[in-house]
Parts: sequence; structure tokens; C-alpha cells
Amino acid sequence: METEQIVAATVNKNLMYLRDMLQTVGIAYEIETDFDVLFSKIRLKELEQSRPPFEASYVQEVFLSSNKLNGLNAEARLLVFAMADTGARESELIGLREDDIFLDEDIPHIWIRPRKNHSLKTATSERKIPLVGASLYAFQQLPAGFMHYRNADTVSSTINKYFRENDLKPTPQHSLYSLRHTFKDWLRDAEAPEEIIDELMGHKKSGPKYGRGHILERKYEWLKKIEFSL
Repeated sequence: METEQIVAATVNKNLMYLRDMLQTVGIAYEIETDFDVLFSKIRLKELEQSRPPFEASYVQEVFLSSNKLNGLNAEARLLVFAMADTGARESELIGLREDDIFLDEDIPHIWIRPRKNHSLKTATSERKIPLVGASLYAFQQLPAGFMHYRNADTVSSTINKYFRENDLKPTPQHSLYSLRHTFKDWLRDAEAPEEIIDELMGHKKSGPKYGRGHILERKYEWLKKIEFSL
């Protein structure tokens, strides 16, 4: 935190992982310690932080059309490409397996869905996202999914450190996750319906849910309007 490599929310999240591990061991060995109380006393204050989006032109010119990401390992670089044209979370993308990636369909797409030992952030996070532009290229290189990375925090830290050390952050608040905000803004700029945006982002829709949602073809039409090129 002192070197601004992580924020309080990251520290708190990792402390909770540690708490869960200690509770599991405590139960197994009948240790009479209330770990919830213990860890509640060391929780750090989190400041409300907004992640600004990268401008679409910046993503195209700096991340995709130049060699400025060449210092990253191949999978980390392809994760940036995949996020740029899907808007998916890092954890959702590295959680994909070969049977979630459909490259030979009429509309190539990925299916973000829960499986054993792999849950999603929310119930509405399950969705199919067409692959276009940079994301299609990324999964053509990785048809079986991301094999090197299994932890979203690890790959995020790797990429954000690279961004920082190579002057690829327009502001200190920018991060890899900012690409998700870029994606949403890019869809709004194209005047995509809010329902389409919510479905692509995996956001909860306001009001009651009716019908099956928009079909893949409709989502593909909107993504073709905003796709990045390589």
C-alpha cells in the first residue's frame, strides 16, 4: 500500500482468505479462537475509488496497435486483448475452459458460466459473449483457455505492475479493470440499448425479468460496431 501497488480493499480481501484458512484449521484442531472477532479488529479502512476508463483511442493505439505490451508474457498480453473486446472480468476470462470457448460456431463466442469449484460473482454474470476483433484473436491463440494463470489477483498484479513500470497508465487510478469501463462506455457511445449493455456486462437488470434475453446475433451486431482491430 505504501508504494501504491495495492489498495486497502485488496489487503482486506486477502486477510479474509487468511481468516477462512485459520478457521478451517481451528475447527479441525478444536482451537477456541473466534477468528471473526480477531480479524474484524484489523480491517483497513477502504476509500471509495472510481476506476476511470481508458479512452477507446488509447486502447487501440497504445495496447493493440503498438509493441508496448510486448514485454508481457503471451497469456497476460492476450488477456488485455480479450478484455478489450468482451468487457469481461479477469476472473471470468481465466476461468474459462476449452468447452466454454466456441470458435467454430457461426458466431464465435465464449460462455461464462459457473462450474464445480468455480463460482461467478453474481447469478447474472452467466452469459454468452460474441468474439470479435481483439478478443477473437486472443482466443484463436488460446483455444483451450488460459492455462498459465488460475488466479485473477496474480494476473491483475502482473499486468498492473507492467502498466505502471512502462508508463501505460494515463492516471494513477487506471488499471487493467479500467478496460471493463471502456467497454461499457464504448457501447453507450454507440447507442446500444441498456438491456444489451447489461447482458454483455453481466449486470443485474432493473425491474422484473421476462423472456430469455437478447440472442447472440443481436449482441454480435452491437459488438461489431465497436470492435477493436489488430
